Amino acid sequence: MNRSEYSILAVTSTGHIICHWCMLVVTGLLLTLRTEFNLSESQVTDLPWLGYVLMGMGAIPAGFLADKFGPKKILLLYFLLTSTACACVSVASTAKALGAGLTFLGAAVSLYHPSGLSLISQGIRHKGKALGVHGLAGSLGLIGSSLGAWALALGNWRYAYMFLAAVTLLAAVTLFFLPIEIKPTPASHKPAGNSQAGKRNNSLLRLIILLYLAMMLGGFNYRALTTALPTFLAGVMGEGVSPSHLAAVLLAVFLSGGMGQLLVGRKADKTNPVKLYVTMVGATIPIAVLLCLAGNWGTVAFLPAIALAFLQLGTQPVENLLIAQNTPASRRSMSYGFKFFLTFGIGATGTKVVGIIWEHTGTHRWTFLVIAGVAAIVTCLVLALVKVVNYQSSPTDMSNSGVIKENAK
Repeated sequence: MNRSEYSILAVTSTGHIICHWCMLVVTGLLLTLRTEFNLSESQVTDLPWLGYVLMGMGAIPAGFLADKFGPKKILLLYFLLTSTACACVSVASTAKALGAGLTFLGAAVSLYHPSGLSLISQGIRHKGKALGVHGLAGSLGLIGSSLGAWALALGNWRYAYMFLAAVTLLAAVTLFFLPIEIKPTPASHKPAGNSQAGKRNNSLLRLIILLYLAMMLGGFNYRALTTALPTFLAGVMGEGVSPSHLAAVLLAVFLSGGMGQLLVGRKADKTNPVKLYVTMVGATIPIAVLLCLAGNWGTVAFLPAIALAFLQLGTQPVENLLIAQNTPASRRSMSYGFKFFLTFGIGATGTKVVGIIWEHTGTHRWTFLVIAGVAAIVTCLVLALVKVVNYQSSPTDMSNSGVIKENAK
């Protein structure tokens, strides 16, 4: 990798960490906030919900802006707005003010994924490997729930958001001076007859539709998992668990997700990414069922939690690689924007479902049974995708789209 590629990977990895830190700190504070603001279970889980929705819905206009003005400028705007939003959350004195601050924060972080992933896909040659590192950074961001627990250990949950405001502002200053070059290589296609071109386009369209549907449902599972898991583990570990102990357990769980993204990202450059995708999703089904049964296991429940995080989060580099290999560079940011509109915007219903299950059953364990059912649907979608096309791409391809080849019958 050259200097520009290292700069891109450094700034996008930092942005990815911050993005998930900001959105997930609140998941480690639900019990504290419920008591402090005298809220019900569904009310406290509703606090970040609109921000989660905007995190997804804002990805489409963010993608448009990144394609129009360049991803670096939008990434800089992301850092500045996110720093401001974190400062607002840190001074919120009522539940309404806190909800408004978290909503602003969700809108601000919606700028990240389309611009950050566009930088990687257009500016780095070995995209699968880079997306794996980027995914590992995102999983470090998933310890945002641990960050909230550590802030509680220091005496005040607001310290977490103060820290994030300062770190994000520093990242904005650093990005301003970083040398970044984007030189996408135009795709070269051999002339093809109308019939052959039509078959290729139909295969590509079916792949994209199935892939986006699978990613949308995967987004539901991601949000349900990250919302329910911290409180679930706190419950099974017992009322006497210290915030620092819980933070350490959450760190181990989400770091396993990061390792999944790193290892799977490297693997995706060297193998059929669609088949890798279906293998990962299918394996989540029995693990999610096992976690549902682990409600009475105490601390041992963190073992299936680690496995589920590894599998659930490990699919993300494959999804992002498939988009990079099958969309034009001129619309790359919009393509990622649409993905994150589905995964974070519509996927935000996962938070609502978690709140409903928690309020009506008094536990999060049944959430994991829902996750297993949704994973089964995703597996069927990706199996259909495998039957429709035989996906082939070069590990170091920098072209604007992948190559789709019909299965021989």
